[in-house]
Parts: sequence; C-alpha cells; structure tokens
Amino acid sequence: ITKDDNGLIWFTTDNNIWNYDGYSLKPLEISNNTNNKGFNKILFDSETGLWIGVKERGLLNIHEGQIRDFKSALGTNIILALAQIDNKIWVATDIGIYLIKSWKCLVNRIAYRYRH
Repeated sequence: ITKDDNGLIWFTTDNNIWNYDGYSLKPLEISNNTNNKGFNKILFDSETGLWIGVKERGLLNIHEGQIRDFKSALGTNIILALAQIDNKIWVATDIGIYLIKSWKCLVNRIAYRYRH
C-alpha cells in the first residue's frame, strides 16, 4: 500500500492495481502486456511515479502515462521488497539488491545472493 502526492491510496491485488480517493475504488487500466499474473508490491515516488512488482514478470514503472518494464535490467522475476530512500528506488529480489537512481533506468546491482 502506498500514497501518492495527490492523496490517492494505491494497492495491489492478484488481479489489478487500485486507487482509493476516500470515496471510491478505481482500477488502474494498464495497456502494457503484463499478462496480469498478479501484482504483489507497490511503491509511489514523486519523482518517478508508481513502481509495481508483478508476479512472474518482474518490475514495472508507470510515470507520466508511460510504462517501463525493468525485467531485463534486473535479471529476475521475483521482487521481494521495494523502498524509496534518498530519492532512489531500492529493489530486493531473489538474486540480489538493486538501486535505481532515476527514471532514466540507471540500475546498479549492489549486492548478490551467496550461492553454495
């Protein structure tokens, strides 16, 4: 669950992304082919918009009406957590931690999962 600069509360379900304005629930229409396998994480950042973890699909960003898919940049489909700290987006996955510095897709892998 996250709140944007306009006071809308956003949350995800298995089937959709919703916003609540204090009076009614509205689904977010996504024209991108997300295959709607379920949404499991959501974060709002005033600089870069909505960040959405999609089950079996990776990470999406919706900003100013554009959808960007970060699946290939992260190299995994499993998003465990999202956080915004110091104007940067932190993404925890099953294979490491990533830092996204801006809308321009500057993705840095900063930690790796140790494998035996």
